[in-house]
Amino acid sequence: MVRAQYTAGEISGKQVKGYLEEEGIAPDSKTESYVAVRCEINSWRWAGVPFLLRHGKRLNKKFTEVQVQFRMPPLQLFNKPMD
Repeated sequence: MVRAQYTAGEISGKQVKGYLEEEGIAPDSKTESYVAVRCEINSWRWAGVPFLLRHGKRLNKKFTEVQVQFRMPPLQLFNKPMD
């Protein structure tokens, strides 16, 4: 997990303030404005599948993305030939 505050910089050629420089924010604030988390589900079906979650204020673009890549399960229960 990563937690942070954004700082002053440039977005699309325009100068932007840092979090602590925003109006109404205390100069000694410890509030996070960005978080990134890598999670996993503890089961055989989801073993080794990372879930990457990121959220923050003042990111350079806004988007939502879901990627799914299927793998063969370790045991085939329903595709056995019938005798």
